[in-house]
Amino acid sequence: MLFRSAGSVRMRGVALGALDWTLSAGSLLRMAPVLNASLQAKASTLSGTVQRKQDGRLVISNLIADTDASWLAPVLGIPMLTPTGHLDIKLAEIEIAADGRPLRALGTVAWENAGVTGAANAKLGGVLITLNGNDRITGTIAPLGSNPPLQVSGGFELVGLNYTSNVRIVPNTSDPQLLRALKYVGQPILDGSAPAG
Repeated sequence: MLFRSAGSVRMRGVALGALDWTLSAGSLLRMAPVLNASLQAKASTLSGTVQRKQDGRLVISNLIADTDASWLAPVLGIPMLTPTGHLDIKLAEIEIAADGRPLRALGTVAWENAGVTGAANAKLGGVLITLNGNDRITGTIAPLGSNPPLQVSGGFELVGLNYTSNVRIVPNTSDPQLLRALKYVGQPILDGSAPAG
């Protein structure tokens, strides 16, 4: 085993924290390196095993992370709202093709104490995302906890780099901040809920 550590890791100019890893020397000889890594940052922890296959695929297994929900901002794609709360990520496996296409995913992402800030400051409750599939990755989205301010249900499908989603959100409250935040997410439908996607 080869042991290494880095006091500070940066990505796109942002300091992520300290990184420790072990690399199997035998896996290097087989031209399929296996790396066990853990990252410790001020508000984030991450650990997992990364294996690079001979055809360039990456297989990430036992990925466990606890991090700030602001990392969801690019996924949500709503510049006026910044996600708050934290993410509890437990992914048994992710496989990514050499060209960056996701090939397989299995696990969950829990967005706990979910909320948004920016054009509106609102508490959403919690959201649980479950991922599953090979080549065609499907996901379900459901509320987390009992009686959250926002009921979220639906799903999405990811094939290669293309995705489709159908998510329905229904507020359980007349909180004006929450209703204001929903205006940035989707258009209301007749029964008062808002589709998103």
